[in-house]
Amino acid sequence: MVGARVFHYLFWDTQRFLADPTILFTGAGGMAVMGATVGTGFGGWVYCRLTGANFLHWCDGLMAPICICLSLGRMACFLNGDAYGMPTASSWGMVFSEDSLDWTAQWKALHHLYAEVVLMFGAFLFVLWLQRTGRAKQKLFFVFWALYGANRLVIETLRFDRNIAFGNLTYAQLISIVLILYGIGGVLYTRAKWRDSGPPAPVLK
Repeated sequence: MVGARVFHYLFWDTQRFLADPTILFTGAGGMAVMGATVGTGFGGWVYCRLTGANFLHWCDGLMAPICICLSLGRMACFLNGDAYGMPTASSWGMVFSEDSLDWTAQWKALHHLYAEVVLMFGAFLFVLWLQRTGRAKQKLFFVFWALYGANRLVIETLRFDRNIAFGNLTYAQLISIVLILYGIGGVLYTRAKWRDSGPPAPVLK
């Protein structure tokens, strides 16, 4: 919840935050799913540090459910009229009623069905396969971040509500690049570190 709130104002509603930072503690504004996801990862790490559990082993059973939850959550966002795509005349586009709360004058045209539903479901299937085959033991945490970052990097090119940070890149895309590098780096580092000894024994408490 904290991550979702902070990310919303730091990276999506930046001008309102800079004008009045105390708005973070009011009921105004919304939540950012990327911030919630990053916050969940950080919160899980803190929990494992406090309990003595093996964080990477603990994450192996959570990455697939998180992927499917993000996919379903994005469908909910779309049905709510949030995170809409560019105008499109394609057969899968749709228009929201101008009588609904989610309608605005900027998107009377048809819009893309939110592709993150499909991409994150694909990520879910891939992570589930890795989990069941044991091909990435104690590495799924890093695999998830690489997939999630790549997903969001692509999705941002389809969104109409883009908050530009640098050049033509949005804040979400810059964060996504960091997540991709972190995920790939984590997989390569742990693979090299455990090449001879294998991953450490699970510690569950």
